[in-house]
Amino acid sequence: VAAATAQASAQASATRIERARPVRRRVTAATAMAMGDGSAYRGRFLSAQEAYALDQDLLAGVGCEKQSLEALMRRAGAQAGRVVVERAGEALGHKMFCVLCGPGNNGGDGLVLAVTLARAALEGVNVKVWYP
Repeated sequence: VAAATAQASAQASATRIERARPVRRRVTAATAMAMGDGSAYRGRFLSAQEAYALDQDLLAGVGCEKQSLEALMRRAGAQAGRVVVERAGEALGHKMFCVLCGPGNNGGDGLVLAVTLARAALEGVNVKVWYP
């Protein structure tokens, strides 16, 4: 896990992603959706327990080919990046993305997401990473 996170961190540094200033207030998912244009995700989110169980099944190869933790982080971050580029990119006029990365595996996903956004070649878009 540490090696994958360190590698993702090195990739983020290589693409010159700026570190953002601390955010002073929290925005809930409901608030973020209300501020949007109505195109927010309306599907079902996994609970923490469901996500953990799914990760364990993928790591063990239950019902699929066995996956490494690094591969799961890369896939999650890259897919999240593709979705952001498709849905939010220049069409909505966003010029800065701030990716919040915690200390765990989701932080690794976030670093891959930041690298994916930085490499998406959206003209004039800045990507920042913030470690709360």
